[in-house]
Amino acid sequence: MVFIIPVLFVDDNRELTNIFQFYLEETGLFKVHICLSGQDALLYLKDNEIQAVISDLDMPDMDGIVLLCKIKESYPDLPFIMLTSNDCRDTAALALNSGADFYQNKAENLDIQVIDLTHKIIILVEKAKAEAALKSSDLVLDIIVRAAGRLLKGEDFNTGMVMALKELGLLTGATGAFIGDPFHQKEDPDGRPGIICWWDEGNGENEKVQKMRTFEIFADLTRAAGTKNGEDAGIFISHDNASMKELSALSSLGVSCALLIPAMIPDERAGYLALFFTRQRAPPSGYELNAYSTFAKLARAAMALHGGSS
Repeated sequence: MVFIIPVLFVDDNRELTNIFQFYLEETGLFKVHICLSGQDALLYLKDNEIQAVISDLDMPDMDGIVLLCKIKESYPDLPFIMLTSNDCRDTAALALNSGADFYQNKAENLDIQVIDLTHKIIILVEKAKAEAALKSSDLVLDIIVRAAGRLLKGEDFNTGMVMALKELGLLTGATGAFIGDPFHQKEDPDGRPGIICWWDEGNGENEKVQKMRTFEIFADLTRAAGTKNGEDAGIFISHDNASMKELSALSSLGVSCALLIPAMIPDERAGYLALFFTRQRAPPSGYELNAYSTFAKLARAAMALHGGSS
């Protein structure tokens, strides 16, 4: 499945930006948004997810170097490609030393430029994803260590696990995070734990009502997802690959996509670590899946040790 890369193109030349937008989007790999000034670009970045920025160097009010520095202050890992008609080596060195990932001369043949930009964007985006995944996996491991420490110190099991799920949700940008067996909402007579969850309290709903409603939908979603191939590696469900039943579940939860990591819990009953996202995102990398699987194993071990209840 091909995921479209959102790109921000900044240049005060409307005709030129339209040409680049057309040819880059013709590749089927990019969705290009145009800003005609650096200030507009900064405002757009505040509310929109962008994976790469292409900017002209020579612009009125705010030139490309100033824009580059401002973007790197707030988004240090965002790939940035500088375009210019100035072929001066000093200018190229200034752009690269200021944080640009690549420098490209606009005077080249347009077809060659589009091919070069396509390759550069893909390389930079994949590199940024890999670095972010490594950083994220390290942070997930930090959450695991803190959660284990709290539980070993005797903190209430549910409180400790909910805190860990909240930290995981905030780290990944998830709206909700769940662990356990969605088919057993409450502790059964044998004392086996059901499901533990954290849901963003900013959604405006009564938390208890939200959780109970979510349990039912979560059960439907995992029941449908359980038939998918590659379950051991994690199941990513989005509007791009969901069945009608899964789409209904996502819609009922008010989310765009979900990531389910199988986590066998006590008595070998099937359970999941699940993360729900309100914004569309790409499938997780192998690094992320490994980190989430480690978290799921911690939850399984903690449930077996503490016999927590929902």
